[in-house]
Amino acid sequence: MQSSQCILKPTLYNSRVSPPAVLQDSTRFNNNGVHTNITWTRLPSGLWVRSFNGATSDVTVVNSRSLRYLCQSANQNLTVIIWAKVTPPDADSESLIGIADIGTGTRQWYIAGYTGANANHMQVVVSDDGTTAAGHWKQYYTNNAVFDGIWHMYSFTWGGGVLDLQVDGVSQAVTKPFDNAITTLYPSASNLSIGCLLNTGVKFRYMACDIGDIGIHTWTWSVSAILEYYFSTRRQYK
Repeated sequence: MQSSQCILKPTLYNSRVSPPAVLQDSTRFNNNGVHTNITWTRLPSGLWVRSFNGATSDVTVVNSRSLRYLCQSANQNLTVIIWAKVTPPDADSESLIGIADIGTGTRQWYIAGYTGANANHMQVVVSDDGTTAAGHWKQYYTNNAVFDGIWHMYSFTWGGGVLDLQVDGVSQAVTKPFDNAITTLYPSASNLSIGCLLNTGVKFRYMACDIGDIGIHTWTWSVSAILEYYFSTRRQYK
């Protein structure tokens, strides 16, 4: 069943009106996000976006049955899309968004920077058992530095055991440190974390960034559909 499990959007607000304190999910599942130490930036388009300081800012969406749905289906598919302006990371594996707790072995997926000299390259990790044990996960990162302080639409698709990373609607050439032949994703009960990652319930690996639209969908979008969505939304981020 194709479904949008969570769509978290920035808001067009008059500059005299305070933006909302909760990140509202526009799907029927009410996967709303709770802010911690978020500030606001108003773009020239009039769009208010959430700003994360890279030290204490995050948004938490409490895990729900709907967020685990895709992992309980025999035909698992996933598309994750997030508009963000990421300050080039100054530490390894700073995390943009994901459903994962690396301390309890409950990884489903996450988007983060890679490590070392490639910390400003987009990394995506997926796991079929929640761990990084041999044979149970994929770890890809873009060959190009894409966390560069400019607004981009970051996305990945998953389906039939195939993981594809896109930036601004274009599939990226990637390096694959781990590319095990997995076909399912772990039905993690971890919260959806935005702007950080979890380690045994403790938030860490904060990322300094501004974040706009977020979408989590239980079907694999075509690259042409992702590119079309990019062109339909990019004007408000320029």
